[in-house]
Amino acid sequence: MKKILVIIFMHTAFFTFGQDPNVTASGLTGTVVPTNTPFFNGETVSFSVEAGTSVGSLNWPAPGGTPFEVEIVTTRIYDPQIVVTGLPANYFTYSINQVSTTNPLTYQITIIQNQAIPEGSYTRFTITGVVSGFNGQSIGYQVNGSAGGYLSTNTGTDSPSSYGDVDGTLPVSLIDFTAKAEGQVAHLKWSTSEESNSDHFQVQHSLDAKNWVTKGIVSSSGESKTVKHYSFSDAEVANGHNYYRLKSVDKDGSFTISKSRSVFFEDIPEVNFEVFPNPATDRFTIKTPDWNKVKAVSIVNLNGREVYRSGSKPNPEISVGNLPYGIYTVKIIYANQSAVVKRLAIQK
Repeated sequence: MKKILVIIFMHTAFFTFGQDPNVTASGLTGTVVPTNTPFFNGETVSFSVEAGTSVGSLNWPAPGGTPFEVEIVTTRIYDPQIVVTGLPANYFTYSINQVSTTNPLTYQITIIQNQAIPEGSYTRFTITGVVSGFNGQSIGYQVNGSAGGYLSTNTGTDSPSSYGDVDGTLPVSLIDFTAKAEGQVAHLKWSTSEESNSDHFQVQHSLDAKNWVTKGIVSSSGESKTVKHYSFSDAEVANGHNYYRLKSVDKDGSFTISKSRSVFFEDIPEVNFEVFPNPATDRFTIKTPDWNKVKAVSIVNLNGREVYRSGSKPNPEISVGNLPYGIYTVKIIYANQSAVVKRLAIQK
């Protein structure tokens, strides 16, 4: 790619030639597979695009010319993010647009030069995202560099690309997972781009990121090729860091576990009642310092459905012989409307 600069001086024409900014890019790099390919559904991947030149006589763009532009189109890389490094990073602006929400997810990233750049400069754009695809599908990107203000008949020929295969079919393609504290409740949200033969999500909680218990079960869509959104709220939190992760379970029992998310709480009232025996079989008893202040008692299963609620005069001894085995949440509501919760295991 060439530019032609015409200088007229004393009616004599001189021609100088320079090189347009080169556009180069790296291959996809993953975080799970040591060899970086094939890529697993849900894996974080990245690649870099460089725009620049080492030609000392070149200012880009040419005075009065159209700004240099780089367009990147990704395939099956969900929610791409950009980190700009090198010099001069502040000479570019960029936009990210999702152009396809179905299979495959496709994003278009446009990077435009917003002011003249000194000679011999370069800038690196590092793009990261999450793999969203199933076994045998292709993930990758293509870059097109447009010479903009340069007089060239070969504009846009800098088109590096990189593609790889997706391997390791999972029940779901988890594309985001967040946990946020609101008051004394942890609100979890997550999304999937595709699901195949999936059954449910187990929401797991830990206070040390080592020992995990299941706090709830959320049914999944089973079969889907569009983005699905899920949520779960946990009111049984403790002071300090509360860790959450998702166990995605397939219909055949296979599963994957997500990375954990942390939520910090403080000023949470300590649980001031006990349930025993725990685990329980036929019945359990609630022990609290002042039973006269208890207004109601409820029991909720892992699906969030209330399976027991006391009358206006709650009894500290509750029969659970009719409930299936599993993990439940016992909630005590006091006369001042405050509430505390505790987990109860029922076994047969």
